[in-house]
This record gives sequence, C-alpha cells and structure tokens, in this order.
Amino acid sequence: MSMEGNSSVNRSVWNFFSGSRITFGPGATASLANVIQRCHAKRVLVISDRVLESAGIVARVDAAIQQASVPYEWFLDGEVEPSTATIAKAVETATDFEPDLFVALGGGSNMDLAKAVVAVYSHDNMIVQLAKSPSRRDKGDIN
Repeated sequence: MSMEGNSSVNRSVWNFFSGSRITFGPGATASLANVIQRCHAKRVLVISDRVLESAGIVARVDAAIQQASVPYEWFLDGEVEPSTATIAKAVETATDFEPDLFVALGGGSNMDLAKAVVAVYSHDNMIVQLAKSPSRRDKGDIN
C-alpha cells in the first residue's frame, strides 16, 4: 500500500476521542488555546505535577493557555497512583475555582487524577461516598 498522499503520515499532532478529547504529539501545546476556545470554556483547571513544573513544561503550557484569554488555575500536586487525599485536595481546588473545563497535563497518573476529580466534582461527591464503603475501609486505603 502506498503512503503517498496520506496526510496522517506527516502529522505531528493527533486527537483521540473516547468520551473526552485527548490531544498529544509534538506541538500539541500550541493547539491548546484553540481547544479551549472550541470548547467555549469560561474557566479551566489544569491538573499536573511538580516534576513537569521543574522540567519547564508547565511554563510552556501556561503560556499557551494565556492565549485563550480565560481564567485558569493550576493543580500541581499530582502524584504516581494518586491517593484519595490528593483527589480530595484537587476536588477542593475545583470546588473553589468552579471550572467548566479540565485539562490533564502529563502521563497516566495525571490523567487518572483528572478523571477522578471530574467524576467527584460533577457528581456532588457521590463517588467519594461509594469509595468509603465498609469493604474499602477495611483495606485501610480510605479514611
């Protein structure tokens, strides 16, 4: 099969849709302001971690978000395998800031954290109540 004329071979940024949008690839940061504007977002909460902040990636994304001209807030306490305490802290940030768009910056743990925050934030903490079932508390992983 010939690859000539196949524009996907030359692409550097892709979108993946699975209930939400995932944008990735070299140059994806530059498209962030457009994504925010297309979503008609009024307030954006970005979830990431201190490692990406130290690497200078947060600063680059911050500059890209500024181009969207919307209020935004950072939650930078992401961690590997996010704990329920971290989820609760991020939900508190979301509750205080009241975003209508969440952006996860980083790998799987930050994406997992963002998904958990969206689930709890958008369902009035029902998921936290389910997680605190007696069988979970017996395992010692939920306070």
